[in-house]
Amino acid sequence: MLGIQGKFLTAANLLTMSRAILIVPTIYLVVLGDTIHLILAAILGLVMIVTDILDGYVARKTDTVSEWGKLLDPLMDKFCITLAVIAGVWYRGFPLWMAVIVIGRDILIIVFSLFVRQRIKKTLMSQPLGKAAAFVISVTLIAYLVEADVVKEYLLYLSLMLLMASGIYYAYRALVAVKG
Repeated sequence: MLGIQGKFLTAANLLTMSRAILIVPTIYLVVLGDTIHLILAAILGLVMIVTDILDGYVARKTDTVSEWGKLLDPLMDKFCITLAVIAGVWYRGFPLWMAVIVIGRDILIIVFSLFVRQRIKKTLMSQPLGKAAAFVISVTLIAYLVEADVVKEYLLYLSLMLLMASGIYYAYRALVAVKG
């Protein structure tokens, strides 16, 4: 269906896929919910943020940017953020309205991406605005984990602005790509 060519097992893609492994103990630690487990979950969250920054860097530096990586990286971001948002709502008081926006936007981006891939047979790369949104929402989730009340609300609204701006930008890019 996707017809993706090229190398799958690259160092960058392994960094990307490591987030699928790291999210499991992260969510488990959130469920446990005491201070030490929440701190450990926050540390794992930071490690996932670093892998998200490093995977693209490694791909560019090793000349292994691939169609697989262009697909895996944003999907892994969406997968991990969705699970973290659900856990945040359930266990840490993350606002449900924001969870609906985060997950809804990600679903729309996936649908637009599949549509674009079907039409023009290529995967559009993540853009800095989208990466910034993923970074800030991740930091916001960590702030909810460690009850950083001083910055939670600011980060929440910064996340909202970046999510909305990047969602509009991705929709625009998809329409331009399809129209040619």
